[in-house]
Amino acid sequence: MQNKILKHFSLAISYIFHPLFVNFFIAIIILYCHPLLRGKLDFAQLSKIGLLLLITLIGIPILALNTFKRAGYISSFHLPNQKERFLPFIFIAALLAISAYQIWDGSFNTVAIMILCSAIALFVNASLLTFTKASVHTMAMAGGAAYFLKEGIYWQNNQFILLACFFILFTGIVATSRLVLKAHNFKEILIGLLIGILVILCII
Repeated sequence: MQNKILKHFSLAISYIFHPLFVNFFIAIIILYCHPLLRGKLDFAQLSKIGLLLLITLIGIPILALNTFKRAGYISSFHLPNQKERFLPFIFIAALLAISAYQIWDGSFNTVAIMILCSAIALFVNASLLTFTKASVHTMAMAGGAAYFLKEGIYWQNNQFILLACFFILFTGIVATSRLVLKAHNFKEILIGLLIGILVILCII
């Protein structure tokens, strides 16, 4: 009974902190809370860019995964093996790069850079698929933790430091959930963590 509850909890955590949602949440937090943007955008601008982010970071990738599934390229949305992951990862990474380019201007560079980091991390993950099935869940969470910690220290922003603490805590919870579900082994979890952290440290 306890194992069943733990598996249900782990599954819920995996869905709530799905990489697509995590990237969107991080982008929205940056949009509303980053010192370079806070208070400088009106509601219309925030709504416009927020809708664009929702469509490009969540809507189109989900539609793409559904298309891949209907075409028989993937067996499920969980992308259980390395072979099934390659094409969706490359497609979504390219989409993220295009999204970053679309919003790259004087107002939204901070958001664009974070989205570009996500694209690069996913490209790196895809390039390693021949050798390992690195966890994208922990990659996204660790990237978020590294981003908010680095920016929090640079800007001396306590809000970002608290967000970094939240991401660090839930990175551990997400990693444990992926292990409980046997979606990844410890090595794959660790490689995902390293990709997420290193890309942020190298780019930002």
